[in-house]
Amino acid sequence: MINFDWTVLIPLLSGLIGALVGGGIGYFAQIRTLEADLAVRRKSLAQALAAEIEAFQRIVNRRDMPARCQAAADAARAGNENAVREWLNEQDGRMEILSIYHANLGNIGLLGPVCVELVTFVGLVQAILTTIRGAHEGIYDKLDGGQVADLFESELELWRLSEKLAAKVIADLRAIT
Repeated sequence: MINFDWTVLIPLLSGLIGALVGGGIGYFAQIRTLEADLAVRRKSLAQALAAEIEAFQRIVNRRDMPARCQAAADAARAGNENAVREWLNEQDGRMEILSIYHANLGNIGLLGPVCVELVTFVGLVQAILTTIRGAHEGIYDKLDGGQVADLFESELELWRLSEKLAAKVIADLRAIT
């Protein structure tokens, strides 16, 4: 019969238990660190996007784009053939918008449910700017005054919708902690 010394098992078992406990603590500490990092990134992105949208809305309001759109619609209905080109200047159509949004497309999902309305807002604004660009490229030149007025009035509805959505998106982004 083999004589086994059971005292050898004590350091072996304590080492194994120590390795398991230390590994578990390290694993959960790493998870907490990643969660904290994700929370900081999420909040930073939300605050940056809220500020960017707010700045864009201030530009729109300062340039009085919706009123200029309505004036162009009224002028087109009155028979002004130049209403299309007078609507907004070329600079407005070339405005680069929401560069923080575009630079962080891969991270927009971090924002959770607010990203749906954020993406909708950006789509509305891009649609409006596409119409402005199209006006300066002459794609609406063949439309009669009534058609141009209808086009501008539909764009005005997009402006109004985007303004309401922007206010909600900004509030929702600022609420992210």
